[in-house]
Amino acid sequence: MPTTYDRKSPADYAAQRLALRLKVQDGAPIETAARVLNLPRSTARLWAAQDGLRVKDRAADEAGQVRPPVGRWAREGRGAVRARPAPEETGDGLPPADYPELKGLAPRARLMALSRLADVADDRALAAIEEGCITFGLACLREAQRLRRAWRALRDGLERYPEPDAIDENDWRVMIAEELRALEEGREPVRPPPRPKTQEDLVSDEIWAAIRAAEAEDLARLGLTRADISDEAHALRQLDLGLEHRRMMEARARWMSLPGRAPPPIVVRLPDRRRNPGST
Repeated sequence: MPTTYDRKSPADYAAQRLALRLKVQDGAPIETAARVLNLPRSTARLWAAQDGLRVKDRAADEAGQVRPPVGRWAREGRGAVRARPAPEETGDGLPPADYPELKGLAPRARLMALSRLADVADDRALAAIEEGCITFGLACLREAQRLRRAWRALRDGLERYPEPDAIDENDWRVMIAEELRALEEGREPVRPPPRPKTQEDLVSDEIWAAIRAAEAEDLARLGLTRADISDEAHALRQLDLGLEHRRMMEARARWMSLPGRAPPPIVVRLPDRRRNPGST
């Protein structure tokens, strides 16, 4: 079996090269010094040729003559030990993440944003791995884990030390509490002003519109109307369509998570209709 050598740091290699020089200068043969220092003989010969430690090099130095030339195999710079670049320089990892959308958010809104960002990082990792970019995908997975650790830390902090002032007015808990209070008091609930739609909201509306259109076309093909479908079957169908909407949104997020991609076409695959009594 060939001899294997562990990879060392640049400082260790520099120390071994200095130790080789000292041993050779003390009269030890290059092969003997390499064996003592656990160095490959090829590396020891290369360093000796570059540093002028060969027998003919030392004889020329003692005689005051020019050292004999070395071949191209020992050219300057060959075998130099370079420090390992940082992950950011090699592309092995993601650059330090900065999420401006987290700034200025209330704690509960920040909690929801962290969860959404972690899901996006997971989608990006899955898309990268499917494309064969394993290194980039693993870096995205590490980023998703970092975001989820931040999410868990913030969630635990809110559970232990709730802050009334930190509750977002758009939180669904606040909205439900207002609906119940208005129902008890016999008045209309006070709802917060609608927030402007984001690009994700517009895509969601577009996908929903395509699903509704496909569902209406399917009912027309079967010669059915809403009156022909029981309430239970209709509710189950809406649940199936909601799951299809979620699947399409996740598939689009994975596709768009990698740079340079155009939005994919919206192709609706309606789920099979459940054959229940009173349904189609």
